[in-house]
Amino acid sequence: MDAAESVLMAARVQFALTISFHIVLAALTIGLANFLMVLEALWLWRGQQRYLDVYRYWLGFRSRLHALPLFAALGVFVLAFALMIMALYPLIVPPHLTLQAAASSPTSQTFMLIGFAVLIPVTLIYNTYGFRVFSGKVRAVRD
Repeated sequence: MDAAESVLMAARVQFALTISFHIVLAALTIGLANFLMVLEALWLWRGQQRYLDVYRYWLGFRSRLHALPLFAALGVFVLAFALMIMALYPLIVPPHLTLQAAASSPTSQTFMLIGFAVLIPVTLIYNTYGFRVFSGKVRAVRD
């Protein structure tokens, strides 16, 4: 297996993992939402306490930490960049080139540095702002 075939195989494995993760996550999310809807409907229709107990049990898994979604989003953002760099590491510079020979011009490097210096803080600030705007808008109703 040469380098091109191994890169193609790695890309296929990465695509398969990504697609399967998104399919499983969507199925679990939609399935749990439908399950909770059916439980609440059964409780309203039949009035049996066991349906309400199971419904509250599943709702009890909600986080008490209100900042957790913000930190999770920021963590996923940082982790995605770290994994992208780790995935490209062996192929960043071919073995027969030195870093100096493979480097782009100083103007291009400065442009990329300025781009990252602007893009990363703006993205993190935007996520934080969005979290602050929408936090506390919905209140849980307790019986």
